Amino acid sequence: MVGVWHEPSLSRKTDAPRWAEALQKHGLTVRLLSSDDLANPQVLSPDRIAVVLLPYGPHFPADAVDNFCRYLKAGGRFVSLGGYAFDELFAKGKGHGAQGKQKWERVAHEKVQLDIAPHRIRITVPADAPVDWHRARTLVNLRPETAYMLTGKICTDGITNGHGAYFAVDYYDVEGNRIAFQQTQIVKRTEGWQEVGAYLRVPKGTVQAKFNCIVHGHGVAEFTEWRIQRIVNTRWGEARDWLHIEPDQIGIFDPSFRIDGATVLEAGSMEHGGVAQGA
Repeated sequence: MVGVWHEPSLSRKTDAPRWAEALQKHGLTVRLLSSDDLANPQVLSPDRIAVVLLPYGPHFPADAVDNFCRYLKAGGRFVSLGGYAFDELFAKGKGHGAQGKQKWERVAHEKVQLDIAPHRIRITVPADAPVDWHRARTLVNLRPETAYMLTGKICTDGITNGHGAYFAVDYYDVEGNRIAFQQTQIVKRTEGWQEVGAYLRVPKGTVQAKFNCIVHGHGVAEFTEWRIQRIVNTRWGEARDWLHIEPDQIGIFDPSFRIDGATVLEAGSMEHGGVAQGA
């Protein structure tokens, strides 16, 4: 049986029932699968659904990731139409990559002004305030030993007498001790909005994580479009001597992506992937 994912909130992007009808006309047995069905092992298993059609490009329900990975490990298959599959996770009622309703905490000197809006934060540190890591922070729900991608945008005319402006995530253990932190690149001056990002891997023993918008120094910085999203596919990883990925990341690629300057692409003899030769 072929399962066709059908999510009414994404219906403007494609018409899943029409895909199901077209497959049925070619003699295939088809079942429409809701987002809840994809998350339910009693519905989605290889013995019930041989292959799943994902018609919404990069979009996929966040709550279904774990069960879908189990389905693939057990022998299930999928076909994705358009874009990098699993790039845009969403939860019903929260939007793409959202952490739900956020309650922000002020951690700044009394002379520092924090203007907090639902999707934008402005931090103003006057010249007579002490140089410190002035911030607005909020709790985020992150799973230990799991990889995430943090992205966001920062705008500043200039931060002086300090490191600059950036996003960061602090990790705390059961006793409330900070055991690690990770951050984006730091900016002192931008030409309009500058996008920044960081690969996150939540350390073992984390029971609480806090997301921060930080200014270190004097000046004004604005923050917007922040997002922390679980990494599902192999588009993203930790860039070191090669692209390090997690064992459960789903190997996919976008066939429209051009590989410039290569004349030969061969399978690698090691586990690190293909090797491009020539220029």
